[in-house]
Amino acid sequence: MALDHCDGLLLLESGCVVNPATKAWMDLTPYPPPPPLIEEQEEVKTYPEEHLVFDPTLSPHFEVLIIPHLLPFDKDRSKKQPPQNSAWPPSPLVLNVFSSRTREWEERPFVREGEAAGAMADVASVRGTHYAAYWRGTLYVRCQSNFVMRLSLLDNKYRIIHRPVDAEAREFSSRYLGKSKQGVYFASLSKDRLLVWLLDEPCGDMKWVLMHQTDLGPSLATSHKLDGHWILHHINYECSTWLFPKGRKPLTLARENFEWNSDDDDIVNDAAEDTVKRRCDEYALILGFRPYKEILFIESMDRGYAYHLSSSKFEELGKLHPVSLHGLPNEHLDVELSFPYTPCWIEEFPQPELDCKLNSIWKP
Repeated sequence: MALDHCDGLLLLESGCVVNPATKAWMDLTPYPPPPPLIEEQEEVKTYPEEHLVFDPTLSPHFEVLIIPHLLPFDKDRSKKQPPQNSAWPPSPLVLNVFSSRTREWEERPFVREGEAAGAMADVASVRGTHYAAYWRGTLYVRCQSNFVMRLSLLDNKYRIIHRPVDAEAREFSSRYLGKSKQGVYFASLSKDRLLVWLLDEPCGDMKWVLMHQTDLGPSLATSHKLDGHWILHHINYECSTWLFPKGRKPLTLARENFEWNSDDDDIVNDAAEDTVKRRCDEYALILGFRPYKEILFIESMDRGYAYHLSSSKFEELGKLHPVSLHGLPNEHLDVELSFPYTPCWIEEFPQPELDCKLNSIWKP
């Protein structure tokens, strides 16, 4: 399972960073014990999330940061609770950081700029899926239920940015933090109402600017039964035997179906007799942003779509799940984590003592 991604690299649950384009990988284990966050407060419980940062235009090296998130406190008031004035996150916030430059873990303190997110008892929330974006030496992590943590790897400082107000407290809402053409974006999709904000950072003043809003209901009402461009890559007996019981053939994919041209502005969904109508209880999910063009990917009725923010054009990309997988239980078809993937063709990372040469740290 992929825990995180950044500019062509994947961080896997097994404890390694891989480059699928070149089939190279680096082991991060063993993981270090978590550093103490707040002394003499044993009731404070956290869970860790690993985040990968990598920008091949600046350096061939990557880093992995382990960021703690608060778990809910016990509702039993008879048990010890954290002081109401205990702020989260603490300052300094000491994180475990792995660097491919040294191939070692280190404890790195980050000093907070500005106010904390709030008191511990108020900030703690149920564990969920978190998204992050790495932009110009800064990592933006969606934390807890209502704020984003901005960590600068250039000066080891962090700042709390509260989530856009209109993205809060809806009956059902798919939310996504990501990067695209102009920087860091936040999107919310609730009952087909799409809102997209861009983070504006003039002179250090962080604010979300609403740049797009629309009702996607009419566009999602009817879908064509097109195969489109969505495929499962590298599914075979060796890597996923549980997908194919005995007597069933592994999924085979044609290379010509692998490409999708997002630069094609002539987007027309031709009318087709073979269509499927959307159920009244069907929700749409945000899959991610295209990294270098303002396009948002959406999933509804097991189908993928591309929504062009600049032109409001809506493009159906076809079935998200191959036909061979529709015999599986529904729980195996749910999207738990999604991100657009851009291949990185750097074959090897440099050795620790040679920063400017591409050599053989990567294991083939």
